[in-house]
Amino acid sequence: MVNHFRLSPFAFRLRTGFTLVECLVASVYLSIAVAGIAGALTFAMQQDVQLDTDAAALSLGRQLMEEIAARPFDAPVSGDHAGWNAGNADKSTYDNVADYNGYTDGTTPGATSGQGTSAVRQLTFTRTVAFEYRSTPSGAASVSGDFGMVTVTVAADGAGTPVVLHRLVSKYPVVRQ
Repeated sequence: MVNHFRLSPFAFRLRTGFTLVECLVASVYLSIAVAGIAGALTFAMQQDVQLDTDAAALSLGRQLMEEIAARPFDAPVSGDHAGWNAGNADKSTYDNVADYNGYTDGTTPGATSGQGTSAVRQLTFTRTVAFEYRSTPSGAASVSGDFGMVTVTVAADGAGTPVVLHRLVSKYPVVRQ
């Protein structure tokens, strides 16, 4: 006796592989995941470049601030050289901190500090100095005084916000107790 087994049209068939619809759905999910990861990586890279830019600007600002703070507060009694506002562009001849008032220059971090990523080394930084006399440390600006506020601003051309450094300098040495 022979058994005839007949499949109905509604019987399940064995499948091996994926259908076209399943492949399309999987590729949509995969593309969404890749786009999300790529966006996060791009943002992280931009943050890294901005951090390097800020660090280079801070280094350039500190370098100039230390140069200024190393100068005497008062101009010499004789042989005083003119400062930036009087048209002297040679900062090596500045003989007191007030000579730097209005000073500005442009530089790249690779040329002066040797730091930064290649993207940061391609930027030009502009450094500017402002100096104000003060009669008291927390007082307002005045024509003369025993104190001075030095402000150095460093801005990367076309990138980020400027870095601003302030330093109070004094005619007399300050002794901490």
